[in-house]
Amino acid sequence: MKTPSKRVKPLIDYAHRHGFEVSMTRKNHLKFRRPGYPTIFTSSTPSDNRTVKNTLSQLRRAQEGRPL
Repeated sequence: MKTPSKRVKPLIDYAHRHGFEVSMTRKNHLKFRRPGYPTIFTSSTPSDNRTVKNTLSQLRRAQEGRPL
């Protein structure tokens, strides 16, 4: 199993602090789960600089109950 890149480590830390469970899928994507919230997927090795910011925004919107 691949390890997530350095770029996504702050994202994983944020998710853990806010009660999300983070796991890897069979295809090496990150899966963010929290009961009562939508599941969010992202690449564990993003090539686009905006990926981390976009995923962080999705996690925040999920917590606020807004559409992803």
